[in-house]
Amino acid sequence: MADDDFPDLHDIETPFDRRVSGRIGAETTPFELVAGLDERDLPMPKTDEKSRSPFPLAALVRVFLFHEISGIAIDEILDRLEENPDEAAAFGFEDIPDRYGAGDVPDQSRLSRAKNGDRFDPGEYERIERRAERILELCHEQGNPMGLRSLEPEDKQDASGSTERRHAKEKRNEAAEEAAKMAAAVYTFLRAKNTSYDMETFLRVLADMSANGRTARAACRNDDDPIECENLKPTGDTFRYHPNDLHPTHLVRMHDNVVELLVEKIKRFIEFERPAKISIDSTDVPVPGDPEKTDPAVEEIGEMFEELPDDATGQFVHGVQDEDSDAKCYRFVTLNIVGQHFRIPLVVRPKPKGVPQEVLVRELYWRAQEIVSIEEAYLDAGFYSAGVLWSLNETGSDYVMSARKGKRLKRWEERNLQRHDVAVERDYGVSGSYGSIEGVSADEYARTNIVGIPHRENPDKTVLFATNKDVRDEIGLDRRRAREAIEEYSKRGEHEKCYEMVKKFLAPTESKSFRLHLFYFCFATLAYGMWKLADFRAKKDLGIPLVDEEGRTTDTVIEFDEFLGTVEDFLEEYG
Repeated sequence: MADDDFPDLHDIETPFDRRVSGRIGAETTPFELVAGLDERDLPMPKTDEKSRSPFPLAALVRVFLFHEISGIAIDEILDRLEENPDEAAAFGFEDIPDRYGAGDVPDQSRLSRAKNGDRFDPGEYERIERRAERILELCHEQGNPMGLRSLEPEDKQDASGSTERRHAKEKRNEAAEEAAKMAAAVYTFLRAKNTSYDMETFLRVLADMSANGRTARAACRNDDDPIECENLKPTGDTFRYHPNDLHPTHLVRMHDNVVELLVEKIKRFIEFERPAKISIDSTDVPVPGDPEKTDPAVEEIGEMFEELPDDATGQFVHGVQDEDSDAKCYRFVTLNIVGQHFRIPLVVRPKPKGVPQEVLVRELYWRAQEIVSIEEAYLDAGFYSAGVLWSLNETGSDYVMSARKGKRLKRWEERNLQRHDVAVERDYGVSGSYGSIEGVSADEYARTNIVGIPHRENPDKTVLFATNKDVRDEIGLDRRRAREAIEEYSKRGEHEKCYEMVKKFLAPTESKSFRLHLFYFCFATLAYGMWKLADFRAKKDLGIPLVDEEGRTTDTVIEFDEFLGTVEDFLEEYG
């Protein structure tokens, strides 16, 4: 698949947008637009209470929608329909035989009762309001005068408490809807040809899998919470087989493209006043089943790592990092933005066997550098090698890395940390034999500064760090500054929350397919990023700062369950 095959992620349209935009001309009136909408594009309530009311629910919804779009009072709309039977018929009102009184249009009292529980739940009226807002936005995009109403500022000076709560909910809904539209780009890329299911069905099943821990087969046949739609629901085999037709390189490119759009949108709500801080880490995903029968998962890496020849291959199945276990896993390496009080996954790459760590680090770093400027990088001891240090020294960014204690560093620790609470070794050489340096002689050394900070209560827990920052230990002030230089790394427990949350978004599968696991992991990181985008936008719209007066990150405005529910509603409405 060539880059030209990717959807244009900067101009995402839902099927609803395309259908309605096609009906909007420069002189289209609100009445013509509402009367001409197909019933599938009306914001129909999920449940019709089916009272004794003889009026079709779709006709009532058209009245409410016309009211929201035009701003005309309900009683004026009803008078117009009574005086113009053809218009009433265009809205869907039918002849009602033997009805007492003249006309086939409800009075205002009947309409009010329908809205307040007689035909649908009052809370579902928000669906009509959201649909009207989106139609007005489309009118503005098409140059129709109706669109001017979408630009009118909201007057909240005299807002009551309930109005403010409603405003907050609207902003949360708008944020989640934008994330759902981004998910449509993922679907556009992944959808197999000649499918009978549509976007909202595919994504709602995938969201159900991620949120509720269901396998594809279980989600597709879930009878407790069925996903109803006009088209057929995809089967479990859809999720199992279709990703296997996609090359791993194409999957990570899809992730790269959507993340680029995600960051572009985040920059509208968060000021990047300085380069970002990033963290590189790896996540193990267990391979289900008998490890003795696990396929080697050999894949052509091709263009995934530019440093490797086109015919390079690698095995993606790894043993877990536990000497007493024979379990197997797939390993994914991620680069996350971790500074400025938000954390989002920026780059994802699978870890093949036989590929040096520095190749992965370079691939992740320079891809991220295309999206954001990088100030500082944090890495754990699993990346401590001469090759990685050499590669980081070439980036121009600061780094702090937990150092693995070989015999040489243990001797250094014993000699130096008995004298001071902080010890520094400048220009420390890590030889090529301690992790090869690709393209560099084994006699060469990667240079770094070692900082040792003893544990106050347990000397065995002393941590050593490698950094290219200007650190020294000659006097007490130098030692305090050296400790401060790596202080952010010490807060890495907060950074780990991002990886923990990504795992919560990870859909389970009983398949051993490497490509399927890669697809699910990429989708999990994107879902997490979209959730954070929704939260950033809601905070910005509601005037909530990202940090409180004490510098702590403010509480999440949109909880994950709430976010997912709004996304599902949006996909149902606009798919």
